[in-house]
Amino acid sequence: MSTHKFCSLCGRELPLESFPTNRGMKDGHLGKCFECWAMFTSDKVRVLAMAERKQVEPKVVELVPIEVEPIPKVVDNKPLDKKERARLRARERYRRMKADPVRYEAFKAKHRERALRAYHNRTEEQIKRDNERYKRWQTENKDKMRVSVKKWRDDNREKYNDGLRKWRDEHPERVIEYQIRYMERKLAKLKTQKSENPLQIQK
Repeated sequence: MSTHKFCSLCGRELPLESFPTNRGMKDGHLGKCFECWAMFTSDKVRVLAMAERKQVEPKVVELVPIEVEPIPKVVDNKPLDKKERARLRARERYRRMKADPVRYEAFKAKHRERALRAYHNRTEEQIKRDNERYKRWQTENKDKMRVSVKKWRDDNREKYNDGLRKWRDEHPERVIEYQIRYMERKLAKLKTQKSENPLQIQK
């Protein structure tokens, strides 16, 4: 049995003594280390007591709630309903949280696991709906999509080349079909250029 485990929040490989005990898990330990659990749970006394029994000193980070002033009902002579004011208040809270590196990293670590779990547990209907929404967004935002793809390709050139090489090795027939279509387009382009310039040297 392995004596180490990866934390689902911080991603570090730590010994099992750094994880709280949990009988429901396969290895008998929770998926979050003491440090991450102490950061996100409200019952820090229980976490510290359990860590003390295992002779572990977790780093407890106190995240004070962010207080945002109430949004007025009228902004720039424009009346705002309750939903719009809640959206502006949440945006301001997120902006203040992002300015704090410790709070922002804790926020990302906390929601990364939840987002991945929700993504992998989608039903077939949800996957179909998400794919349709993504395709619709692609057709409506072709310029943004082109810029985003180009930026990712420039930042991950080696990864992109490896994936492209792997795809070519796995789909040789698709590569041949693409080459045939490319030559057909090139011949069609040459024919149109020749028809547009019919002047030929006569012997």
